[in-house]
Amino acid sequence: MSLIACIQDQGPYYQRLVKDLENEVRINSELNAIKRQYDELVRLLDMKQNQVIALEKQSKKEYEDVRKLRHLSFKSAAATLSGKKKELKAKEEAGYQLAFENEQRAKRELENLQIQLNEITAREKGLEKQKIQYNESRAQFNALLEQIFESDDPSFPVEIELKAEIRNYYEQKRLAKRDQKRFLDAEDQLMKASTSIKKAMQLLSSAVNYEHFDIFATSLLDQDQVTYVEATKKKIWDIQRLLNAVRTFLPEIPYPQTLDVVTNNPLLHVQLSWNYVDIAWKAKASQCLGQLAAVQQNVQNSANWVIQYKNYAQGAIDRLETAIEASKASLEAARRRTIESVLAGHPDHLGSCEARNNPPPPVYEAPPSFSPQGQSPGNDPLPSIPSNLSLPSNQASPIMPHSTPAGPNHQTPQSTGAELHSANTSNPFLHPPSLPPKGSYNANNPFNSK
Repeated sequence: MSLIACIQDQGPYYQRLVKDLENEVRINSELNAIKRQYDELVRLLDMKQNQVIALEKQSKKEYEDVRKLRHLSFKSAAATLSGKKKELKAKEEAGYQLAFENEQRAKRELENLQIQLNEITAREKGLEKQKIQYNESRAQFNALLEQIFESDDPSFPVEIELKAEIRNYYEQKRLAKRDQKRFLDAEDQLMKASTSIKKAMQLLSSAVNYEHFDIFATSLLDQDQVTYVEATKKKIWDIQRLLNAVRTFLPEIPYPQTLDVVTNNPLLHVQLSWNYVDIAWKAKASQCLGQLAAVQQNVQNSANWVIQYKNYAQGAIDRLETAIEASKASLEAARRRTIESVLAGHPDHLGSCEARNNPPPPVYEAPPSFSPQGQSPGNDPLPSIPSNLSLPSNQASPIMPHSTPAGPNHQTPQSTGAELHSANTSNPFLHPPSLPPKGSYNANNPFNSK
């Protein structure tokens, strides 16, 4: 059945649903206004109740003063002796009368507010019932539109275009949510790595700058220094596990090879024991400190890039939700125009609508894969980590179990498809992050400007 024939067949049902939905906007606006009035009345009711409580206390106090003056009391005796009991009694009674009248007036106002609140509540319930009926009619109306326009008709290009646009927005939203999770995971691992690097540098600095308390101690090494160095080596492997996790979560991260603290690290090959001491250990430790400082800067640069893209993805999700709602409204309006024109008997001019040559620019684009010097993305192997190392504090590895070897044949995950170059030149996140200040320890660090 063609689209025009389907519209003509469902015409009476469509017109009945349209008539049922005529007051939908009015009901929604009235319901919103009623809810605002309800909230305002609740606020006024609370204020009036507090006022009534205060006036009741004042009225009771005035009554007690009058009662004490009328009966035998120190106040009554003092007024009698001074000859002013009559005047004081009249004053106290007038004060009590005023407090009592204020209390009664506030109670009447409270009752009126309660009556108004009950009326507003009843009106709100009635509007809620009508809204439920309109929601049912709206669901039937949307289902009817989907049924009529289930198949694409080339004679109505605007319909086809808008449906494709909505599908595209949903796909972009899916990618943005997927990448947002990857950015959050990578940011978490980078923050942990940065903290661990600082701790490793503190341990190693303690070993290098260690002062012997025993004047007869050996000039080569102390047991505490051995402990510091061994703890630093374990911490370095732990840091590399975190950095490997980042490169696994986010293979598109710029300069992934700079997130490496174990390759060419001289400290990892230092042998320290009571039987053998590498006399050059302090020089190698100092060199390792410089390497850790350089990697710390690289981690910070990568974290800045990840945070930028995380915020970009969150903003894109919000904009995509707005774009989806706007496109749905445009699609419904176009479908209504099509149906009403067909039912009016002049559908010919609808087919003359030309499709837009320029589709809307993408709202979200995944980060491009960074492949310097023409290398294909994903070819850089992750630094291998010995499987017989124990993590400090029983921390589980975020990238692999201890028993899983990561040899030279270890494969990095395949690219997520973000290596396609974008056509949106206005996207500010498609370029590498800004370069750090000059003077970094590692001269081969691609983050350093020449």
